[in-house]
Amino acid sequence: MYLSYSGFNIAIRCLFRWWNMYENNTVLEKEDDVLGSLYGSTVGVLFEMFYQERLWKNKDVCSVLEKRAPEVLDKAIKEATTATDWRPAGVIKWKHDEENPRGLYYDKKDILRDVIHAIPRGLQTIKDHKFIGKDVKAEMYLNTKIGGHTFGGRADFVMTRYQHDDLVILDGKGSRSKDRYVDETQLFWYALLLREKHGKFPDWVGFVFWKYESPYNVVKHEVTHPIVNELKDKALALMRRIEDAKAELDDDPQHLALDAVRGPFPPRASEDNCRFCPYATPGVCRDGADVLKKMEERQASRK
Repeated sequence: MYLSYSGFNIAIRCLFRWWNMYENNTVLEKEDDVLGSLYGSTVGVLFEMFYQERLWKNKDVCSVLEKRAPEVLDKAIKEATTATDWRPAGVIKWKHDEENPRGLYYDKKDILRDVIHAIPRGLQTIKDHKFIGKDVKAEMYLNTKIGGHTFGGRADFVMTRYQHDDLVILDGKGSRSKDRYVDETQLFWYALLLREKHGKFPDWVGFVFWKYESPYNVVKHEVTHPIVNELKDKALALMRRIEDAKAELDDDPQHLALDAVRGPFPPRASEDNCRFCPYATPGVCRDGADVLKKMEERQASRK
């Protein structure tokens, strides 16, 4: 069985959402808005190029990345809005669209402007924190076997810094907040996989927030073997629980009926879990739909 950090994080919060997303590939009742991911995806790819192509040797690397930004953004938009075997095509709901009055951007030029501003900030961050070193890997695949299962992960950046001689795992974030929508457990997951696959362990892990100025855009987290051992045990226990639930579902002749699935894969409805869940709809997850309805009613009462 395969488990990525995203799958782990979803399953640990709500097994019903995990089943719909990873096991059943449930068709979405509402289109998934991908606007919020385009900035982070584009900036992340640009700095992957910086490392993969060793662009730090270029005297005018900032201009090189700026010239590539439009093409990289176009590719990010195409990928996000194209259906694959495992997910439907996303849609872009621009700011002040009827369905998305709180969207982040007005149009593609608006995103590109933000991306261009991030490039010199990112380069300054690399300089300030000495994020250049031995064996730099960008988009490093860390899939490895643990306990008979495949644990999946792809770290944005893994490097040993020259001047500090420390091994570091970094993950880039496009979020406007350093406190919301991020979880250091994601970094511990990469540390676990790096240890299990390559026998190496990072000295520290951290997030790089592209929207902030250096040096305040790097948030470091201490990582220890006991921390990742606990995460490993938790993930293996989750795998066993999922396997037991799948076996229980297979014994049910109506196993494709959502009401039957809710038994072994119970939904855990809450504002945090349902806020961005595409399955929180009356036809898929009534519990989640009720939570969202109450949130909308509360927001409407404040206007």
